[in-house]
Amino acid sequence: MKTKTWDPWIGSNYKNGGIFNKRILILGESHYGNSNIFNRRDYTQQVVKEKIGEGTDDGEVFSSSFFTKLFYTLHSRDNKLENLKELWHSVAFYNYIQEPLIASRRKPEKWMWQNSKESFKNVVLELRPDYIIVLGYRMWNEIWDKFEHNVLKLTKENNWRNIHQLTFFDNRPIMFCIKHPSSGYSSDKFGMFIRNTLREF
Repeated sequence: MKTKTWDPWIGSNYKNGGIFNKRILILGESHYGNSNIFNRRDYTQQVVKEKIGEGTDDGEVFSSSFFTKLFYTLHSRDNKLENLKELWHSVAFYNYIQEPLIASRRKPEKWMWQNSKESFKNVVLELRPDYIIVLGYRMWNEIWDKFEHNVLKLTKENNWRNIHQLTFFDNRPIMFCIKHPSSGYSSDKFGMFIRNTLREF
């Protein structure tokens, strides 16, 4: 069993639900690269800070396609700095795989998924989210059946990947997935799916 390598990003308004009035944990898959920065427990936090101008003394913003698409999925306004801050300080963010991958297209090994399960459970127990949004069908396929759950809704919007309520945790968070925000991704489509899910459950 592996303890977590990187602490989650927790927005300053996460506990009160921020702009969503709900505690939302965004679940990414992994970090990649060979830099020594992976030895830092705050690496995930630093990645988010760099996307909202809080990672350097001069307030520089380091944008990326992944974070831009995710922003437009979750936020209805343009990506001005104040809106970026508003969004990311409303949510928590954690990568499930707690080992660095050497390249962005590299698939995690089976043992990586297995070793990361306990760390994820501990993060959910710590953060007590109302909702967990899983980024990517590959990750959903690897983890959906690893945690006790009830199926709340059978849905075809995500290639028949359903909406679950995790029963292992006493706060019983709702977990569902969207397509990974990369090529062939529609922020409008998945933004509407998320909004509808948050309203319905």
